[in-house]
Amino acid sequence: MPRKLLCLIALMLAVTSVRAETIVTITTPLGSFSIRLLEDEAPATVENFLGYVNRGDYTGTFIHRSVPGFVVQAGGYIYQPLTNTAPHIPTQAPVVNEFGISNTRGTVAMAKVGGDPNSATSEWFVNLADNSANLDNQNGGFTVFGVVTGNGMDVVDAIAALPTQNFGNAFTNTPTINFSGTITADIFVTLDSLVVSTASDFDGDGISDEDDPDDDNDGEPDITDSFPFDDSETADADGDGTGDNADADDDNDGVADVTDVFPYNAAEWADSDGDGTGDNADEDNATAATAYLMTTSNSANFTVLHIINSSDVPQRFTGTLYNGAGEQLGAANISLDTGVIAPQGRRLLNAVDLENLFGVEPWSGPAMLEVSATSDFNLMSKLNSPSGLISNTNCVRQGRVHNIEGFDSDNMTFVRFINTGTVPITGINGQLFDTHGQAIGSASVELLDKLDPKQAVWLNRNQLAALFGAEWNGVATLAVQPETDELKLLNLNFVNGETFFNFSCFESSDSGFAYLMTNSGSNNISETHIINTSDISLDLAGTVFSGDGDSLGTPQTRLQTGLIEPGGRLVLTASDLELLTGSETWSGPALVRIEGQDTFEVLIRLTSPSGLISNTNCVRRNSVHNIEGFDSDNLTYVRFINQGDTPVTSIQGQLYDLNGNALGTRATLLETLAPKAAVWLNRNQLSEIFDVTWNGEASLVVTADEDDSLRLLNLNFVNSETFFNFSCYEASR
Repeated sequence: MPRKLLCLIALMLAVTSVRAETIVTITTPLGSFSIRLLEDEAPATVENFLGYVNRGDYTGTFIHRSVPGFVVQAGGYIYQPLTNTAPHIPTQAPVVNEFGISNTRGTVAMAKVGGDPNSATSEWFVNLADNSANLDNQNGGFTVFGVVTGNGMDVVDAIAALPTQNFGNAFTNTPTINFSGTITADIFVTLDSLVVSTASDFDGDGISDEDDPDDDNDGEPDITDSFPFDDSETADADGDGTGDNADADDDNDGVADVTDVFPYNAAEWADSDGDGTGDNADEDNATAATAYLMTTSNSANFTVLHIINSSDVPQRFTGTLYNGAGEQLGAANISLDTGVIAPQGRRLLNAVDLENLFGVEPWSGPAMLEVSATSDFNLMSKLNSPSGLISNTNCVRQGRVHNIEGFDSDNMTFVRFINTGTVPITGINGQLFDTHGQAIGSASVELLDKLDPKQAVWLNRNQLAALFGAEWNGVATLAVQPETDELKLLNLNFVNGETFFNFSCFESSDSGFAYLMTNSGSNNISETHIINTSDISLDLAGTVFSGDGDSLGTPQTRLQTGLIEPGGRLVLTASDLELLTGSETWSGPALVRIEGQDTFEVLIRLTSPSGLISNTNCVRRNSVHNIEGFDSDNLTYVRFINQGDTPVTSIQGQLYDLNGNALGTRATLLETLAPKAAVWLNRNQLSEIFDVTWNGEASLVVTADEDDSLRLLNLNFVNSETFFNFSCYEASR
């Protein structure tokens, strides 16, 4: 049956259900309101109610309970001035529950004892709002036996607006009139009279409801009016029982009408490019990103993927899951959320979540998850190891990686080769280079003869040594061909047999900076690796800047005695830079500007007192997503760095929680940041600035005047000794 016809039948039934022949008009000190009794729908309850009315039991009773936005309740108590008591009126036998009509605004229902659906006697209440979600499902459902007609709800609302007093017992929310502290009969909202009639003219236009084609006189015929007895509503686009005028989400898509570009289309809510086609239907707005390392639920290391909606519009996310062999697990484009993710909100997923969503058994080895949406989003992975340490793994490279540990290291390097494309990649060759740029072992070795679409394969240091026929000391570079967009490399160090550190993220000569160079007196020791990625020998110069932006020692100092050969690297410590530039030991971390005549890449290895080595030379613009909450023992630091030559002023920020709710109000983080200056703000300082605390990870979104030069470094300080870099994550494209 067509949906429109079903809706029309439902509307006709609704019109029939609210029309009743018997009306009870109740007069109070605030005015009169009428209740149309639903004799066909709740005959026993109506008979019960009329019994009290006709005997006069209700006359003189008062409304003893008022909960604004919920109900006003009466039919129970009468005030006795001589004794200053309010005894309950005599009651008839309880009436059998006849729930069938929803407890929407303006309906009248019987009160009853908790846990006993068939316990209603004399007390009744008027619903001030749509209480169907609660009262239709509680205690067998509360029996609606009437509806307030005409403008009667104006009187009921006026009663609900009165101040309430707590007189104890059943009178904890009793509405009162001009109460000054002394209980008298005239402070109560009394039912002064109850008159039964059979006239039926809802809108008072002189036409009986049986013959009136527009019962609420709102200009919309009853046959097409979803609310024929409510002149403020005519339509209910999403069929949720709330009229469009009062409904904050008319299409029930989870996006409020105030931000919904398509408020009557549940399939669309945003139009990012303003072309009139909703994002979900608009191919121009399709975006995608990949989570490259989703551990299985059987793994000792478990991944929590954060999908962050970095756009200005609500989004839904879909995903397709592949195992290491490139085989699709479950169906494609599975919805990854039950509703919409608000701007700056996020969806957290682990392996168990994915197994349930895709309906699959635990996979073998890490899986790859392709995520799609309609606007900008970011993917950040947090990999939890058995030690409790949490590292950041969702950052990959193309063409080469620079942290292949030598055989003088206890750490085991892994490189994951990932084909993100739809066709096989054949003849994947590689070359290893030592710190001097010399080839290690054989040249142009075949690493993999073929990598199928979506397939991912590990090669560790020992396997690479076997392929190249040589071992080495120190940290090596692996250059890979073909250097194609579809072939991604994930460079991880496996430490202490339990924790992975990601060394895939580093800076290029486009920025030319080492952003976190600790001083020679620090417990955390920085080693800056500058790798020559060009085809010519490089002569490098560097300038060291303090946290205040002051140049330390001689600027543009030559950094090496000879030349850096192609594929080779220069490794510098703080002591090396002090010696080269002639500077004194600086305070706090320094910024190093590196210049050369061709391309190079800059990786920093930060060794903590524990001996753990992390990767810190990766920065972001505008936003970071791992500001740990106060439920975490880890302390987050954000370093604000001006890499430019002019001041950055009015640095503003806003924190957002996991649901995209603003934490505090937008605040000034720094008034000005001098050229080459860098300033730390930690979680506790951010909490003071925004005057708020939070649990879970928060996002920090930053803007500034002339912010092209502003960079953010997002570090977690763990066990008071080790820094983990969370600045690197995947952005959708």
